[in-house]
Amino acid sequence: MFGDNLFDECVRVIENWMPNDFSIEKEYQNDLREFLFKTIGRDNNVNIKLENSRALCDIAIGRLIGIELKFGKNGKISKSEIDRLHGQVAGHIKEYSEGIIIVLVGDVNKYSEADVKDKLRDLYNLINEGNYFEDYPMKLINKSKQKIKKQKKEQESSDNELGLLDLF
Repeated sequence: MFGDNLFDECVRVIENWMPNDFSIEKEYQNDLREFLFKTIGRDNNVNIKLENSRALCDIAIGRLIGIELKFGKNGKISKSEIDRLHGQVAGHIKEYSEGIIIVLVGDVNKYSEADVKDKLRDLYNLINEGNYFEDYPMKLINKSKQKIKKQKKEQESSDNELGLLDLF
């Protein structure tokens, strides 16, 4: 059904997602949900839905994987949002048996990304230190405007090196 495992498949799919530049987080949520449905949900009988509860992630793949999006503006995710993310993920762990994926969207600079990584690393170490959820899968994926531009530029460069642009 999913090859090695569903978590790794979801990470791969999200890493390939190229969102548009939306102005609010909800638009990213809808776009990612639709992308996940088209790539893994439709043919594999997996329920991919937007969650409505504060106690759950933004997007759920069954009750197996939670996907939490964090939207940045003007290059930043506020300290209070990063602290809130720490609490959200800690609370979500018991809800999703196969892992949680955190996706940065919008305008996120490298400093905010580093702050989020540090907070999640602290949480991961705390979780595994207490053996509550040993080796619980968590993944941070940056799909911010800056990362998307860089990925597109690298793809164009790669296509050009292969001579693919000359074919069209």
